[in-house]
Amino acid sequence: ATAAAAEAAGEAASEEGMHEVSTRRPRSATATASATPSSTDATPAMAQPAITLCYFEVYAKGLQCAMVAAHSGLEWRAKSADFNFKAVKDTAAPFGQMPLLYIDGADSPIGQSTAIASTIGRMSNTDGADHIKDFAMSSMLMAEAEDLYAAMVKASPTAFVALGTGTKTAENHALLWAEVMPHHMGCLEKLLVGDTDKFTITGLVSGELFLFGIIYQIVLCSDAIFDDAPKLKAWYNRILSHAKTQDVLAG
Repeated sequence: ATAAAAEAAGEAASEEGMHEVSTRRPRSATATASATPSSTDATPAMAQPAITLCYFEVYAKGLQCAMVAAHSGLEWRAKSADFNFKAVKDTAAPFGQMPLLYIDGADSPIGQSTAIASTIGRMSNTDGADHIKDFAMSSMLMAEAEDLYAAMVKASPTAFVALGTGTKTAENHALLWAEVMPHHMGCLEKLLVGDTDKFTITGLVSGELFLFGIIYQIVLCSDAIFDDAPKLKAWYNRILSHAKTQDVLAG
C-alpha cells in the first residue's frame, strides 16, 4: 500500500484538511520569503500591495497557494516566526482555519485555499481572465485539484490515520489507484491543448499552478499516475523544472 502524500499533520488539527496530505514544508508555510517581487513571466496589470501567506509547516493546502504566489510576480512573504494562529482563529480567520492570505492595507485576511489562489491570480493577472477560455480552464483546474485532494483524503492512509480507519478502507484505497486516479488523469490528459504540455496560452495560469500543487503530492505516493498520460507528465515536468517552483519546493 502506498503512503499518503508525504504524510499528514494530525486529524485533530482545525485547518482546511491539512492533516490529510503532507508534512513537507512549502515556502508559504514556513520560510521567510524575500520581500522583493518574485522574478516572473507574469506581469501584474498595475502595482499591487504585498501579500502574506500563513499556513502550517506542511504542504497539504499550503503548497497550492505558495505555487500561485511564487509565479505571480507579486511581492509576497511567509508568515512571521511569531505569527500566532490561535490568536486569530476565532476572530479574524473567516472559517477558523488556515491557510490565510493577508493583503497589506486590507482590514481582514482571506480564507479558503481556492479563494486565496483566485485572489492572487486576479491581483497578478495570472488567472487567464484576458482570454475567457483560459479563465474557464484555470477555474476548472482549480476545482479538479480540490476533487483530487478530496479523493486522497477519503482513501489514502497517513502517518496519523491508518489504513482501515473510517473511509480509508482497503477497498477504497485499491479503487483510488486502480480507478479514481486513472479516470482523473485521463480527463486532464484530454484537456491539454493539442500536442502541447499546456492547458492554456501561457501554461502557467493560477489554476494550473494550483493543480500542480496537489499532483506533486500525489506523485510523492506514486508517479504511476502518468502511465497513460504522457502529455500530463510533460506538463508536470515543465512546471516542476521551473526555477520558481524549485524555489518553493526548496522551502
